[in-house]
Amino acid sequence: MNRNSTDFACLVTGFLTDYLPLQRCYSSNTLLSYRDTLKLFLRFLGEAKGISPVSFYVKDFKRELVIEFLEWYRQKGAGISAANQRLAAIKAFAGYAQFESIECIAPLQEVAGIKAKKASPAAQNFTQNTCNDYYRFTKRFLEFTGKDAMSITYADIRKFIFHMKDNESKKASTVNVYTAAIRFFFEYTLGYVWDPKKIPKMKRDRQLPVILTREQVNALIDSMDNYKHKAITSTMYSSGLRVSGVCRLRYEDIRRSQKMIHVPLSKNRQDRYTILSDRNLEIFTEYWYRYGRPRGWLFPSTVRDAPLIPDAVEIFVRGHARKLGLPEGVTPHTLRHCFACHSLEDGISHTFIQQLLGHRSPNSTDVYLQMTSKSLMGIKSPFDTFKKSGMEGCGDV
Repeated sequence: MNRNSTDFACLVTGFLTDYLPLQRCYSSNTLLSYRDTLKLFLRFLGEAKGISPVSFYVKDFKRELVIEFLEWYRQKGAGISAANQRLAAIKAFAGYAQFESIECIAPLQEVAGIKAKKASPAAQNFTQNTCNDYYRFTKRFLEFTGKDAMSITYADIRKFIFHMKDNESKKASTVNVYTAAIRFFFEYTLGYVWDPKKIPKMKRDRQLPVILTREQVNALIDSMDNYKHKAITSTMYSSGLRVSGVCRLRYEDIRRSQKMIHVPLSKNRQDRYTILSDRNLEIFTEYWYRYGRPRGWLFPSTVRDAPLIPDAVEIFVRGHARKLGLPEGVTPHTLRHCFACHSLEDGISHTFIQQLLGHRSPNSTDVYLQMTSKSLMGIKSPFDTFKKSGMEGCGDV
């Protein structure tokens, strides 16, 4: 090492060339991120403090200076998550330096103790359901590890994922949501750099959902004595709404004269309109008069001033389908699938169905092509369209 190098410069070299790649085996992406953070810190020293790297020592590396650096970085236009990632690199360096420069351990521990600024899912404009799920999933993960959040490793995350898959038989889609929640926590709350190669998404089995015939759907709806249940179920089928969307409908969302239903800020954070069928409007009207003419939430909860929760709809749809002896696996979402499939069979444009369902990508709608009745769509096998007359005379060869 050059004799003119400061102790801070020597520590940076050891941190980047030995500790991170050889002792901690960090990925190349993390190494680049940490290196860029220290370069930014040196730039901050020169621009904001007038300090040259050749005159900066470990004893000068203090909590107050790091906080000033993070504020300077945010003033340059960086967001909370980016600043937290820089802080994670600084804290990792401070953790390494305190063992290499034991005489400066007190100020270095103060640097390592700087708390990251929290960025909540709400700040990312996630839906309330997503915020609630991310909170529950992250809390469960932390309880499983029994560790302080700052000491959790990729091995702990993998152990949790395999526990859910092998011991709890969670589906790949469920495991991926847990992984997304944990990733958000580590990136945006703790400010760590996430390496997707260490925790890849699980591949999902693409199983086709249950599709009821038109007769089965009508039997399900017509046999409901509870008019509130009938109105909710008929709306999911006739308009293709998700259960969360129908639960949050308000009186003003039903556009009777235009025969449309307004769906505000659905799953994809977008407003849209879907169709209001004549039969469904009749059921709506009868329900509205029977249940006290609600003017706020169209389907209010009976126990609190809020809309009915999707779980309640799940219970009565599953229970009624079981009572009628319908195929296993019928859920409220089955009615949305049936709307799409039956509309395709009626010759409705694929593009129109995508818009009515609120799908961002046509790929999400393409799956229904696999589930439609091919005979109703006029599709015939070439084995059936083969003309026998075309083979006349072949037997004489």
